[in-house]
Amino acid sequence: MTRLIVTTDSSIAGAIQQAGLADLVIAIERRLVWGPLPADAELDAFFAPRTTQPRGLHWLDDTPSWRLEESGVKDRGLIELLAEYDTVEFWRGPEPNAQLILLWLLDHWGRRHDANPDFVVRSLFLGVRDVDPPRS
Repeated sequence: MTRLIVTTDSSIAGAIQQAGLADLVIAIERRLVWGPLPADAELDAFFAPRTTQPRGLHWLDDTPSWRLEESGVKDRGLIELLAEYDTVEFWRGPEPNAQLILLWLLDHWGRRHDANPDFVVRSLFLGVRDVDPPRS
């Protein structure tokens, strides 16, 4: 069974990937809390396969390119990639931006009739910035 985790923090994505909790972990860190939300056309372009989207306006831009190349998912569209995994989970932190990204992603997911409806949403109660480093 293959497992994909999409999260809203690249530090958490790296830790999840390193812990071996999924076959692939992708981070989406687009800032949505300042200003109006992008239009539906921009949302569709953001989650579509990469064609002409500039850096920073594609959903895979926050995941290291080496991880994407190793997994063979570079420049893929969201819905097409999610359909290839047996289990899909969205992990989001408590930050307002993380919640907006999740809503934005679910809106896109819901407007696509060819999207696989099976996924899990997990809430992380602590953001990475809320965890104190270990003390010696």
